[in-house]
Amino acid sequence: MEVRKFVEAEHLFEKVLFVPVSSTVEVRRIQEKIASSLQFEFPETEEMQRAQRLCSRLTQEKNIFIILDDVWENLDFGRIGIPSSEHHKGCKILITSRSEAVCTLMDCQRKIYLPILTDEEAWTLFQNKALISDATSDTLKEIGRLISNECKGLPVAIAAVACSLKGKAETEWRVALNKLRHSKPINIERGLTDPYKCLQLSYDNLDTKEAKSLFLLCSVFPEDFEIQIEILTRCAIGLGVVGEVDSYEEARSEVIAAKIKLVSCCLLLDADDECVKMHDIVRDMAHIIAKDENKIIKCEVEKDVRVEQNSVRYLWCAKFPNDLDCSNLEFLCLRTKMKDFDGIFKRMGMVKVLILENDEDGKTRLSTISFKTLTNLRCLFIANYELSDFSFLGGMKNLHSLSLFGCLLPSFPELQTDVAITLKLLEFNKCDIKVKNFEGMKRIPLLEELYIIEIEGEWDADSEDNIEFFKTFSIPETLQRYGIVLGPFGFEDFDGRDIYIHGRTLLLNHFDISNEVIKGLAKRAKDLFVATIHGGAKNIIPDIFQIEGGGLDELNKLEIHDSEELECLIDTRSHSSEVVTLFSKLHTLIIKYMSNLRVIWHCFLLANGPFENLQKFDLSNCPRLTFLFTYVVARNFVKLKILQISSCDELKYILADDDKTEEGEDEFTTGHPVQIFQICRI
Repeated sequence: MEVRKFVEAEHLFEKVLFVPVSSTVEVRRIQEKIASSLQFEFPETEEMQRAQRLCSRLTQEKNIFIILDDVWENLDFGRIGIPSSEHHKGCKILITSRSEAVCTLMDCQRKIYLPILTDEEAWTLFQNKALISDATSDTLKEIGRLISNECKGLPVAIAAVACSLKGKAETEWRVALNKLRHSKPINIERGLTDPYKCLQLSYDNLDTKEAKSLFLLCSVFPEDFEIQIEILTRCAIGLGVVGEVDSYEEARSEVIAAKIKLVSCCLLLDADDECVKMHDIVRDMAHIIAKDENKIIKCEVEKDVRVEQNSVRYLWCAKFPNDLDCSNLEFLCLRTKMKDFDGIFKRMGMVKVLILENDEDGKTRLSTISFKTLTNLRCLFIANYELSDFSFLGGMKNLHSLSLFGCLLPSFPELQTDVAITLKLLEFNKCDIKVKNFEGMKRIPLLEELYIIEIEGEWDADSEDNIEFFKTFSIPETLQRYGIVLGPFGFEDFDGRDIYIHGRTLLLNHFDISNEVIKGLAKRAKDLFVATIHGGAKNIIPDIFQIEGGGLDELNKLEIHDSEELECLIDTRSHSSEVVTLFSKLHTLIIKYMSNLRVIWHCFLLANGPFENLQKFDLSNCPRLTFLFTYVVARNFVKLKILQISSCDELKYILADDDKTEEGEDEFTTGHPVQIFQICRI
């Protein structure tokens, strides 16, 4: 990872890809990781066809650097789709491995050996992580050096121990040193004793049970697995990692706080795309710690999980033996080709979190009758199955979170009353819903989070059908976070990862201003993407949203397309003091294909505040616009960095005089260099 950061910082290659491989080589996962980094998807399902497409795509890159991390065996590049050096001179590959034999088998042109750190290198790393400075007492430095020496030059151990002692008193440092010197771990593989002692100490020094529980939960995911923070959060809440809290939002905050603590202690690593991962040594140590606490974690699907089955708490596997009895199991992830789970779930009355993912191509019809026995279930994920009905939810009186990904559904679930009362999070992601009646929303009075993303079915999200969608849609008063995406990805700045980060996203290809549900969601949104606004409005504010009451004050991003009725974005000529908070948080504004737009903002006087955080403004295909802003408006653009204009044929001025502008007010400064692109006829 550090090599990647260096190469990117030095701009040595046009593209740099980091691909974890791990001890179990999964060609499909490696292919998808590379494709995701290159921002394309495979239309094929067969491995060799995907390899051919990936090879073709990689050869298009003139200068690319691929890091294959944690390689344990000889890799067949042809099977993956990585071109050979003979066929693509511009593709350079770095392999990291603990085995020199692997490097020899793969005919590596050069081998770079990474020995353990010297005493001085170890001490430098320790000082950096523990924040030791010149002001630190000599006594503490002396103890620190001794602790550093006990870590035996292993960077992961040094970092974990040093971070756990950061800011602690001298007495606690002495206790840590004694533990490292006198700890005698048993049942530890040869070569792992020293890192185990260090990581056990770092774990013991975690000052919250939430952080300790989250640490053990992270280790259930496979080696080198990049764990989506959103999935981890839902699992943690379902397992009760943060105990019982009044709201899902409070629980979410507690989990994120624990995650931040683990990252700061080097027990968890930040990864790409809002993910985290565990170093494999840390993960191995977590399994040992869990076993010592009688909470056995099993996640290598090829191993026999029958051993000590009554002590297994967390289980990740592809095939669940019918004779396995895990009566104390709390977490189960099945990525499987199985269709019938009748004989399995009967023996799992304690399961709180269930992740069920179909590993077959296409949608496998799922027999759901056995779900009724999972009465203790709090968090349920189902992916890539066909569900015939939702009657199985009837007995799940403790269910808080229901997430469906890529499923085929007969209709919106008619949730039973006992489920509806407890459900706080509901997600439909890329699901095919045959009937678009969402009246069932009315039966979930305590819902706090709702995600409806790219749903399909007997309707067209790119037409006015999404207006019909909202006619039977009722929003509970308790709703705090939402991500509703109805329409194709025709929006430049839309990023699906932001849905869970920002918490309130609305994307609609048709916006009916007469629908109060749509307006209510849009008014509270942080990211708003809309097209084809109709209903007679000449502007966004105040015709659609009133200034009074804080209209659109929370927006971070606003993108508007193809709305012929709009002539002005904002008209505040009849307002003054109320506009002080208008768009005060907005950092991205994109306006495209607005054939009748004549003015961005009509105003006379403007208080400080609006647009003060705007960093990017993109304007295109607005043929009737003659100028962008008056000086009165533009003087608020103190953080503007990018101004992009294209295909606005009548645009003559970026800034225009205003008859209300007073002497000395016609200065426009941002404090930053502003990049201006593609301006015509100015």
